Amino acid sequence: MEVELIIPVILISGMVYGCIWQRNNEKRWWNDGVCRQTGEKWELFSYSSQGCRGYKSGKEYIWITWGVDK
Repeated sequence: MEVELIIPVILISGMVYGCIWQRNNEKRWWNDGVCRQTGEKWELFSYSSQGCRGYKSGKEYIWITWGVDK
């Protein structure tokens, strides 16, 4: 492999890994719509300008960017 291709391959691999890691984290935090700390269902409270959805349960809150809440 040529040296000029190593850096782009590493960067793209890192981006793909980061996307997969973040989606899995959000899926774990979403927990099928139930907060892990309170045991209550997540309540939608806001949308961000980028399309993220904010949920709260008691004093806990999360922001979901991937489609794990649909």
